[in-house]
Amino acid sequence: MIKEIYCKLPSAGGYKKDTIETDNLVEEILQRCRVCLGTRPGDILGDPLFGIDLEDFIFDMSVDTDEIKERIDNLLNNYAGAGYEDDYIIDTEVLFGHNTTDMSDYLLINIRLNGQRILGIVVT
Repeated sequence: MIKEIYCKLPSAGGYKKDTIETDNLVEEILQRCRVCLGTRPGDILGDPLFGIDLEDFIFDMSVDTDEIKERIDNLLNNYAGAGYEDDYIIDTEVLFGHNTTDMSDYLLINIRLNGQRILGIVVT
């Protein structure tokens, strides 16, 4: 049996100082989503396809939002939601934007679990 390790940051809401593992399934899936989106392909030994190059999408004009959404959805459903497909549906919304204050582009990813937004990621 595999058990998820509790790895929340102390600055995160709901952080529990004396907890080393979690039994909250939603928290486990949320942590898996963070790991999936924070890992670049090739960083995991034994699975060179695991991960995604989020920073590269900001500057790649040949990839549209539908393709990015499909890649993220596939990654999260194959890894973060694996084994829970019948109970939890992971879906994403992908948006590009431009910050006029510092003239930079950004990528916004909203992750929903059973239709409820649970995580938002901004890539600059």
